[in-house]
Amino acid sequence: MSSIYLIFICLLAGYLLKKFKVVNVDAFKTLNSLVIYFALPALTLYFIPKIELTSELLFPILMPWVNIGL
Repeated sequence: MSSIYLIFICLLAGYLLKKFKVVNVDAFKTLNSLVIYFALPALTLYFIPKIELTSELLFPILMPWVNIGL
């Protein structure tokens, strides 16, 4: 439930920043670049070492190759 609150807080923050003209029109390009080139790789490097390989992960890992092969 707290993640839903976080989504609405982010939406409200974006609305208020736009309404009070704190950010310019092209701010989305900078934010997209920040997410794609910094945040996603950082999250990947943070969570990948914590994954424990089990037989439950075998199915989701192999499904793309099975689907492409068929």
